[in-house]
Amino acid sequence: MIRPLMFAVLVSLAGVAAAETLHGRVSEIIDGDTLRVELAQRGPSLVRLAWVDAPDRLQEHGEAARASLNALAAQRAVRLETVSGPPGLLRATVWVTPQEIPCRSEDCPKTLDLGHAQITRGMAWHDRRSLGQPAQAFGQYEHAEFEAKVRRIGLWAAKNPTPPWDWRPR
Repeated sequence: MIRPLMFAVLVSLAGVAAAETLHGRVSEIIDGDTLRVELAQRGPSLVRLAWVDAPDRLQEHGEAARASLNALAAQRAVRLETVSGPPGLLRATVWVTPQEIPCRSEDCPKTLDLGHAQITRGMAWHDRRSLGQPAQAFGQYEHAEFEAKVRRIGLWAAKNPTPPWDWRPR
C-alpha cells in the first residue's frame, strides 16, 4: 500500500519539476486550441492549450474557434506555464494581456488565460480527460463551460455539438 502511494507522490513531483514558465510571441494560430509561439530561448514551438479541446478546423465551428483564438492572441506577447511536452509540442496554460488594458510594453501583466477565454466564448470544451489540472482552475473551466452552455453561445448554440475527441475517428 505504501509503495504505490510513494510512487504516485514521486510521479506528481516529477511533473511539477518539469513545469516551467516561458515567454514569447504568438506567430501563428493553427486552430482553436493550438498556436505557434516564438519562444525567447527556444525559437518557434507548437503549443497546445492545456485542458482545452476546440473543434478541429474541418469540424463544425472549427473555423470560428480558430478565428476566436486569433482575435485573442495573434502577434501578442505571451507567458506559458508548461504542463507537458512531447518533442515538437508543448501543452501549456497560455496567458496574454487583455486587449482592453492599454499597455504596449512586453512587460504588461499577462492575466487572460486563453484556454479559459475560449471556453467562456463557447469555442472549446473543457478537456477533463487530462490529469493534473489544479483544483481552482478545474472549477473555473467547469463553470465557464456551464455558463457558455446555459447562454447557448458559440458551439453551444447547436443542439448537440460533437466533441472533437468523438469527431476525429470519423
